[in-house]
Amino acid sequence: MRRPHPILIIQLLGMIIVLAAQLFAHAQLADPTPPLTRAASWAVVAGLLLFWLALTPRLMRFLAAGDLHATDRIIRRVLWVGSLGLVIQFIILFPWLTTEVQLTISAFSIGTVAIQALATVDRPPVTSRPSPMPLVIPAGLIGWYLFHAGPVAIATIILTATMTAILLLLRGTVQAQVNRAHTAVLAAEAARAEVEAERDARTRFIAAAWHDLGQPIQAARLFSDQAARGSDPAHRAKAAADAAIAFESVERQLRSMLDHLQLEGSRTRPALVTLPAGRLIDGVARLHAAAAAHAGIRLIVLPSRAAVRADPDLAQRALSNLVDNAIRHARARRILIGARRHGACLQFWVIDDGRATGQATAGFGLGLPSSHRIAALLGGTLRRDPRWCNGAAFRLELPMA
Repeated sequence: MRRPHPILIIQLLGMIIVLAAQLFAHAQLADPTPPLTRAASWAVVAGLLLFWLALTPRLMRFLAAGDLHATDRIIRRVLWVGSLGLVIQFIILFPWLTTEVQLTISAFSIGTVAIQALATVDRPPVTSRPSPMPLVIPAGLIGWYLFHAGPVAIATIILTATMTAILLLLRGTVQAQVNRAHTAVLAAEAARAEVEAERDARTRFIAAAWHDLGQPIQAARLFSDQAARGSDPAHRAKAAADAAIAFESVERQLRSMLDHLQLEGSRTRPALVTLPAGRLIDGVARLHAAAAAHAGIRLIVLPSRAAVRADPDLAQRALSNLVDNAIRHARARRILIGARRHGACLQFWVIDDGRATGQATAGFGLGLPSSHRIAALLGGTLRRDPRWCNGAAFRLELPMA
């Protein structure tokens, strides 16, 4: 059997207490109390009970759905109606009650204010001012004693105002604790997400490293075996040369991994200077001219007179990674390198007409992740243009000087 929700049990107990207080108050009424007064008092209690019964099905649905904010709204509506009903009861019953019974009901009412103060602590994030609900009952009590002087009127007013102020201060303290706890939870979730992202990045890094190093290492081992076991000197010399090329590829990959780890470890600090875009593009083109010619790729360089604010070495590495990626993986015939203004930034474009780079999987090396990291260090961005279908188009955006 499913147990009822604690909130429903608390509300049911609250209604039982309301009925018990009503019976107690009516038992203490003076004999000449008019029947109409008694009927009006019971009508207030009946109205509160009917209002609560009408909202209870909605409250149960919200509790079942886990909608805490909607649940809070229902609870506060019941408390608002109960507060107003209690103030009306002061007006109806207090003239017919003794001073002792009035004080007893006043003490009960202050206890109700304590419950309201806790019930009006907002769930974070707090977007509105604190609810004034806990002020309703004290305002009713103070208003009654202001207009009905008696032996304990002043003392009751002072006590009510003091207790209300204390309860509101306590509510503020609890709200501050709740807000701090919420902030701590958000910080913990952000830290966990960061740790998971770092773990995933390390996993991808290891997978990419294994993929990129596996092929040249296997080739180097094969060529080394051929050079050691071959009988033809020319064949052995060629195998040794091929093994050297494979080892150079391994060395290049290891250097790329070291650069990537340095970038990810935030050990690199950019030295920003005014850097002519044309000089950067020409330098990258000259750096890759031999590799492009060997692969049968034509490099197309567009001149630029603009300048960016960047670290020369990091900017060259980021742009060079894009060109190297296109030469090694895109199977292109042409690669275009150029730049154009875009607002307060300059976009460096590397466009190829080969295979769509964005659809490749691991094994594309660490050039693109490193370029992404460098772009962020330089205050820019690196994106692949999805509109480019015949090949790939990457744009490295850096702030203009």
